[in-house]
Amino acid sequence: MANASFDLTIGDIVPLTGDLNTYGPGGDKAGKIAVEQLTAALKQDGISGVSFKNVAADDESKPTSAPQAASKLTNDGATCLVGAYASANTLALGNGIAVDNEVPLISPASTSPELTGLQDDGFVWRTAISDARQGKVLSDAIAKQLGGATGKTISIGARNDAYGEGIAKALKGEWEKAGGKVTGTVLYDPNQPSYNSEAGKIAGNGSDSAYVIVDFPETFAKVAPALVRTGKWDAKKAWYTDGLAVAGGAAELKKQNIPVAAIDGSNGTRPAADSKTAGAKTFAELYAASKASPTGEPPTFAAQNFDAHVLCGLAAIAAGSKDGTAIKDKLKAVSGAPGTKYGPGQLAQAIKDLRAGKDIDYDGASGPIDFDDAGDPTAGSYDIYTYEGADLKVTDTVQIGG
Repeated sequence: MANASFDLTIGDIVPLTGDLNTYGPGGDKAGKIAVEQLTAALKQDGISGVSFKNVAADDESKPTSAPQAASKLTNDGATCLVGAYASANTLALGNGIAVDNEVPLISPASTSPELTGLQDDGFVWRTAISDARQGKVLSDAIAKQLGGATGKTISIGARNDAYGEGIAKALKGEWEKAGGKVTGTVLYDPNQPSYNSEAGKIAGNGSDSAYVIVDFPETFAKVAPALVRTGKWDAKKAWYTDGLAVAGGAAELKKQNIPVAAIDGSNGTRPAADSKTAGAKTFAELYAASKASPTGEPPTFAAQNFDAHVLCGLAAIAAGSKDGTAIKDKLKAVSGAPGTKYGPGQLAQAIKDLRAGKDIDYDGASGPIDFDDAGDPTAGSYDIYTYEGADLKVTDTVQIGG
């Protein structure tokens, strides 16, 4: 491996437009920073004959557009793909281009439990923890706020797709296991013109102990006003998930057309980059130092996108090749034990060890990762957040695995 030469193109499938556009630009920036760091590590090690390149394509947050974006990237020479964000998009790609073209696909944001059992010949991975885990984190957080789940009823509303159904099912199971009751789940079509009927069912008569909404910003911009119009909606009793963890304050909420009245005082959960870890701190510093847009704090899933790019690069180094199957076969090895642990600020030494035939264990910006046989991370963290007016504030971080 020490003398292997190759030029790896990493293709980044990002939602620059559509439902998830609040996350795409920051994720795109994070991916480019990752490739810059990989390239700097090569230079530091004095390695010639190996290069890394990032190319990106917008999937418009639509499962119908994702295959076109992925095809564009593979036609541009990408042999390791990062994306998609929406679970429905990643499922479409995992059942198609990833297996058909034998190109590994690492999603930084698709959290649906459906991905775990996907028949993908080992080509589909993700750096965001499955919603099978988030369901318990969310249930526990709501129970803590309410003083326990026993005898408490929550109302769940969710978009009718892999993401919405997945987390709603996981939450319902965990809440009932804890002794609580659930009204709903009210599943709604993300493309329908009005949500007055659904909002009425979710809000009910206002007697439920908590409301949980699983959605993306573009659709929620239509659901939220309908909830407020019921006259029964109390934002302080509301909980959201990662799809509605919108950073950027009033300006971003205005851009997304989400009324502050629908979220002020509400809470939520999201996959996180634990700010106390060295990897998260390094990534935050790199993101802040970059002059590329957008500025401000990294959005949700930016750290996971950074890690997915780094893992493409490290697996290629371990394989001594840009071949997709060869990269796929090294992803689990570079993400976990055995091996020396290296973080985002130690890529030069990680690459040096890999080229010397040594094992490494990449602990990323988003957490330890440690892929299992299904391509799921077994370690990471979740933020518990609250909206103070239009501002998202992290109030706690919960560790998973590791």
